[in-house]
Amino acid sequence: MSENKDFVIKKGVLGKYKGSSRDVVIPKRVTEIGESAFEDCTGLTNVTIPEGVTKIGEFAFLNCTGLTSVTIPEGVASIGRSAFYGCTSLTSVSIPNSVNEIGEYAFQETPWLEQRKEEQGAVYAGRCVIACKKSLASAIIKEGTERLCDYSFSDCKSLISVTIPEGVTEIGREAFCRCTGLTNVTIPKGVTKIGGGAFLGCTGLTSVTIPEEVTEIGWSAFEGCMGLTSVTISENVTSIGKWAFSGCKSLTNVTIPAGVTYINGYVFAGCTGLTNVTIPEG
Repeated sequence: MSENKDFVIKKGVLGKYKGSSRDVVIPKRVTEIGESAFEDCTGLTNVTIPEGVTKIGEFAFLNCTGLTSVTIPEGVASIGRSAFYGCTSLTSVSIPNSVNEIGEYAFQETPWLEQRKEEQGAVYAGRCVIACKKSLASAIIKEGTERLCDYSFSDCKSLISVTIPEGVTEIGREAFCRCTGLTNVTIPKGVTKIGGGAFLGCTGLTSVTIPEEVTEIGWSAFEGCMGLTSVTISENVTSIGKWAFSGCKSLTNVTIPAGVTYINGYVFAGCTGLTNVTIPEG
C-alpha cells in the first residue's frame, strides 16, 4: 500500500508518484493527476482514483505495463493525450459519462482498446468516440455522443457510411482522415468545430453541407477530397484554415459566406476545376 510521502502534490495536482507499490491509493485531496505522474511505473498493477478528480493529464500512466484495470470515477471530465498509452496489461477500464474530452492515443497499445474494437466496431469512452475497427463498413454513432475524438475513424478505408447524431459538437482532428470509401456525410446541427484534417484524403466524398452552428473549419479539413463536387459553407463560419479545400480537383464553384473574417493561405490550392469563387463585399 502506498504512503502519502510517495506523492508530490501541489494545489491538488498530483505531479509525481515516487513510490514503488503495486497497489496505489491516490490521496483524496487530489483533484488532478498531472502530466507523466505515473509514467513508466511498470510495477504498478492497481490504482484507486478518488472521487473529486476532474482531470487525468497527458502521459499520466504512460507505459505502466503491469497495470491491469482502472476505474475512472464520476466527475472526471478530461483524459489527456497518451494517458494510458502502452499499458500492455490493461484489460479492464471503466469510464463514466462525465468524460467528454479524451486526447489522442489515450488508450493506444492496450488490450482493452483492441478488444473493444473487435466487440463494438466503434469504441466509446464517456461521451466520446475514440477509435474504430479498421474493417468497419458503416457506423451509426449512438445518441448522447458529444465528440468524435482525434483520429477516431482515421484510415478506416472500408467505411462507406456514417450517421452522426445531433448532440455531437465537435469532429476532431483527422477524425475521418483517409476514409477513402466514404462517399457522403451529413454533419448535424450542433457541430461547432470541424478539426484540422477531419476529412483529409477522403477521395470518395462527393458532397458536404456544413451546418449553421459551425464557426471554424480547421486546416486541411477537406484536403485531397478529389471527388468533392459541391460544398455548402454556413453563414456562421468565421475562419477557414490553411489548405482546407486544397486538392479538391472536382470542386467547380464555392461561395464564401459574409461572416468569414479570416481565410488562411492555400485554402483552394490545386483545385484545378474551380471556375467560380464568390466572396462577399467588405
